[in-house]
Amino acid sequence: MKTIDALSYLNAPKIAKHLNITRQAIYQWGYMVPEKSALLLAKKFPEIPHINFIEIGEKDMKE
Repeated sequence: MKTIDALSYLNAPKIAKHLNITRQAIYQWGYMVPEKSALLLAKKFPEIPHINFIEIGEKDMKE
């Protein structure tokens, strides 16, 4: 998940509240949201653009 996509959907204080982290931690994110935070955000807000690696892995396992 790109940081810009997460911040376009929710502002930093709201993301911080949902992830139980500080706003300052969010401002330190680089181009991509850290994996653990991205997973939590994707579960709570599936409408934020992201790649669902679980679905991709399941497709590969079936083939």
